[in-house]
Amino acid sequence: MPFHGARLFIARIMALVIEDGTGKTNSNSFATAAETITYAEDRGFSFSAVEADVEKLLIKAADFLLGLEPQMKGLRTNQNQRLPFPRVRVLLFNNVDYIASDEIPERLKEVQMRLAVSAYANSNELVPDGTGQEVVREKVGPLEVQYAERGTGTVHPQFNQAMDLLAPFLEFGGSGQLMVERC
Repeated sequence: MPFHGARLFIARIMALVIEDGTGKTNSNSFATAAETITYAEDRGFSFSAVEADVEKLLIKAADFLLGLEPQMKGLRTNQNQRLPFPRVRVLLFNNVDYIASDEIPERLKEVQMRLAVSAYANSNELVPDGTGQEVVREKVGPLEVQYAERGTGTVHPQFNQAMDLLAPFLEFGGSGQLMVERC
């Protein structure tokens, strides 16, 4: 029997698809909502989000990590995988140990969970929207900087702790600086 004058809404059930190291084409998280809630509580964060909201935050955090992929060490194990891990040829810490090509490192999961907590603390956002003071002109000596007039001057959130945790997975330690050695 048709509905007259009424709209039928179909609820979309969002579910996390956890990357398990197989290079899934539809994965959207490394960590579960339950792991993230525990992570937050263990660190004393006031994390009152419901599980569905935590899942959204984890997806945003995974998208943030996906945006950093060009800076990551190694290569994808499968070009069709959705997330930047698993990877091959990722040399960590002491430049001796490679992570396995089917491994999702716990530290990477921790980075995603930390980013989700940061997103929660920053009005559920991780990605700057470009409305800050964009530099339109820069001069080196004597220093001079000119900002776009349309900028709001808002400060974009920094995720220092998450980026520090992620550093072993990034080229040059994620600092954005080249290593220079004197010969």
